[in-house]
Amino acid sequence: MDTNGWTVLVIGIIILLILVGLIVAAGRKRHQQHQQQDREHATEMRGQSQETLLEARQRVAEAASRQADAEKTQIEAERLQREAQEMSGKADDHLRKADELDPDSTDDDRARRNDSDGPASDPDSPRSNNIR
Repeated sequence: MDTNGWTVLVIGIIILLILVGLIVAAGRKRHQQHQQQDREHATEMRGQSQETLLEARQRVAEAASRQADAEKTQIEAERLQREAQEMSGKADDHLRKADELDPDSTDDDRARRNDSDGPASDPDSPRSNNIR
């Protein structure tokens, strides 16, 4: 090979190295852009996860609040039922005392009244101890 051949060979190798360098640089740039997109996407996903966690915590708190309200309502209902039973018992006592004081009241009236006081009485009766 003469000098011209060597010169052409060296220039060809240099051009080839430049092309390889450009291809590698373009690949790195594309890789960096892809990494940046991945970072942005990951940041967005983290934000969405935080929002979802916050919403889940809020729902748990709301459920706990409603559970507490339900328990308070249940306790209040039980208290009112006890009061109603006490009031019904007092009314029955007053009726028995009135029957005892009333000279026109008969033993049959008292027996009928005592028979209707039991828990097996008519559930629709206003004097029934079964408060719904």
